[in-house]
Amino acid sequence: MAKGASVQGEIIAPGDVHIFGRVKGNIQAKGNLTVAGKIPGNVQAGDIDLIQCQRKGNLFAGGFVHMDEGTLLIGDLDVGSITLGGKVRGNVVSRGKIYLRESAMIIGNITGSNIAIDPGANLMGEIMITSNPNSDNLDIPQDMEEF
Repeated sequence: MAKGASVQGEIIAPGDVHIFGRVKGNIQAKGNLTVAGKIPGNVQAGDIDLIQCQRKGNLFAGGFVHMDEGTLLIGDLDVGSITLGGKVRGNVVSRGKIYLRESAMIIGNITGSNIAIDPGANLMGEIMITSNPNSDNLDIPQDMEEF
């Protein structure tokens, strides 16, 4: 979609999608997604590249997400892995690596199996590092209950 173009409604695509304008509605792509515009709505795709993007809504990526320092996202992210340089107000959950660059600013919690944070990155929230999604079900032996 060309720069300056605007769409109101849902986009469902069987392949890759490149948006350089404004979409007011949800986007679901079976392939990869590149966004350099404004998108109020939820997004779902394989790999996602956010470039100077303003988004309000949740984001789900089965693969890798790249968010540059000019991107602002209000909503939760559920991703395969992510390199984050922009601003997020919401929670970030990754099944792989989370990398916060120096320019990153997050107000929310981050959860992943591998988390790297550059000096200068800002996080106001909790960090949970886990490789086991059921790690909150810790079996405690009976004799330890007495402590």
